[in-house]
Amino acid sequence: MTNLNALTLAATIPVAGLNADVTLDSIVQGSDITTNNVSSSKHGLCPKLPADATKYLDGTGAYSVPAGGGGGVTVLAYQAFTSIVTLTSTTEATGTTVVTAPSFSANGSTLVCVEFFCCSVDQVSANSTVVSLFEGSTQLTRLAYLAGIGVGTGEVPVFARYFYTPTNASHTLVITGFCGSGTARCIAGSGGTAGFAPGYIRVTSGG
Repeated sequence: MTNLNALTLAATIPVAGLNADVTLDSIVQGSDITTNNVSSSKHGLCPKLPADATKYLDGTGAYSVPAGGGGGVTVLAYQAFTSIVTLTSTTEATGTTVVTAPSFSANGSTLVCVEFFCCSVDQVSANSTVVSLFEGSTQLTRLAYLAGIGVGTGEVPVFARYFYTPTNASHTLVITGFCGSGTARCIAGSGGTAGFAPGYIRVTSGG
């Protein structure tokens, strides 16, 4: 009979009147066989790991992503601006640049969220103001449209989001603004006492 006392041990097992500590990995070799995996009806072995850090072993014995999970939000690009930008353009296709995001890479299948914030758009002498999202010469969308609030009287905060799936390439996004006539201002600052908050563009995925 094999001398069990020579084995490395963790649990006490009675064998032919002898007590010997035997570790599981000293007598069992792992495999892909699922027969003894844990289930709702019996104790068992942990299923083989999925090599995916976003998944967890749930109460059914499967690896799944928790509701609202998926690894959290990934910031792909962010750029703040801390000074007032005067919108002098009266042409949508060549609007005044407000802020440009750093370039980011996309895979062609992942949805991204583009956020723009400005604590106030001041229609100094404009009868209407449009804030847009561009990539190069391509306008992706209008993010905000201000009209009918009176020339020189309208100051409106802007927070906008736009969801889309960019192509498998590098992308550089730009926020622009133009006025139907006259000028307007995107108000931003460095914060602090009686200071305006920074404006920004942010591109994220996940969440």
